[in-house]
Amino acid sequence: PAVWAARGACGLERIVVLVACGAAAVPAWVAIDRGNLVGLVAPIALVFLVALCRQRWRLVAIAVVLAALVKPQFAILVVVLFAARRWRLGGATVAGVVVTNLAAYLLWPRDFPSTIGQSFHNAVGYTSSSGPISSWRNVSFGNGLFFATQKAIWHLTGHGMPEALINPAESIVGCAVLVVVVVSIVALGRRIDPLMAGIVLLATASLFAPLSFSYYLVFALPIAALVARDPDGPPGSGIFDRLAALGDHRRAVRSEEHTSE
Repeated sequence: PAVWAARGACGLERIVVLVACGAAAVPAWVAIDRGNLVGLVAPIALVFLVALCRQRWRLVAIAVVLAALVKPQFAILVVVLFAARRWRLGGATVAGVVVTNLAAYLLWPRDFPSTIGQSFHNAVGYTSSSGPISSWRNVSFGNGLFFATQKAIWHLTGHGMPEALINPAESIVGCAVLVVVVVSIVALGRRIDPLMAGIVLLATASLFAPLSFSYYLVFALPIAALVARDPDGPPGSGIFDRLAALGDHRRAVRSEEHTSE
C-alpha cells in the first residue's frame, strides 16, 4: 500500500507519503514480528478498497474471498455487496468463502472437523475460562469500553470488576457493534458511498472480536494509502479531495436549483 500510494506523488511528496505510510504500518511490523497471518490482509484490503472506488464488483468479491482465507471473520466484508444490491454476486461470494475455507481445512484433515470449532473459538469464543482479555494490548471494541470502565471502577472503589463478568460482556459488546454496523449498512444500501461502507466494515471485521491484538490495526495502512492517493484522481490528490469536490458539486447544484426557483 505504501508503494502504491507513493506512485501518485512527485518529488518530496513521495518521500513524505512513504514516511507517513511507514508510520501507519507499525501494526504490520508487529504482525511480522509475531508471525501472524493478519499482515497479509493489508494488500488484499487495498485491492478491496480500490475496487470499491471504481465499483468493480467482481474484483471486490475476489478480495473478500481472499481476505476470508487469511482470517474467516473478514467474510463480513461481503455485506458491502448486499448494500450495493448485488444480491447474486453477494451470494456467490458467500459460497466462495465457504468452499475455499472448507478446502483449506481439508488440507490438514487430521483433526477435521474439530478444527472448525477451534477456529471459531479462537475468533469469537473467548469466555471467562479463556483467561483475562481486558488489557491495553487488546484493541477490540469491547475492551476499549470495558478497559476504561474497569480503570474508573478501580480508582473509585479500590477493586475492579471480576473477569468472569468482563469477558462475556466484551464479547456481547463486540457482537452488538457488528450487528448494528451490518444492519445499518444494508438498510442504507446505495445511499452510503461504497468506499465508506467498505472502510467501516474493514474496521468492524478487525475489531469486533473480544480479543484483537494490536496487529489487527493493520487495516489502517490501506486506508492511509487511499487518503494519500485517490485511485481515479489527479496526482497528489486523495479520497478526501474527491469527497470535498463532490460536496462542492452538490452545493453548486443546490444553489442553481434555488436560483432557478
